[in-house]
Amino acid sequence: MTTALSYLIGGRSMFGNFRKKLFNNLFARFVLVGGVATLVDWTTFYLLTVHVGLYYQVSLFVGLFLGSVTGYALNKTFTFKSKTKQITKQFLMHSSIVAFAFICSGIIMYVFVDALHLPAFVSRIMTTGIIFLLNFILHKYITFNETFYL
Repeated sequence: MTTALSYLIGGRSMFGNFRKKLFNNLFARFVLVGGVATLVDWTTFYLLTVHVGLYYQVSLFVGLFLGSVTGYALNKTFTFKSKTKQITKQFLMHSSIVAFAFICSGIIMYVFVDALHLPAFVSRIMTTGIIFLLNFILHKYITFNETFYL
């Protein structure tokens, strides 16, 4: 007889199989880490702006920075399981890709909104999807590619 707790934490349940497949899928782990990093970013922004009273641009920078550091740390250990000891070089590469993605986001948003006259919110959703895939590819093949640091 299976207890509710063992059902929830794995065992032979459908959830346990789903959890195993999820954690064995590189892209799914990247999505999960992206969600956590975004949560850190947005929560930091909210707390610093609303509760601390910081200027929103300062809160934005701090939130993006903490979200980026969170994303790097979790992607290094959980998603890509990188073993390189060249952490500074790897983090700088990660930060460069994040900066590149921000620039690309601005350009893509400009094209969608100003050139194609799509609604801003729809454009933001499409841009997020494009940038997310770009980030996955660049981080997989550059940031967390062990041969890149030999």
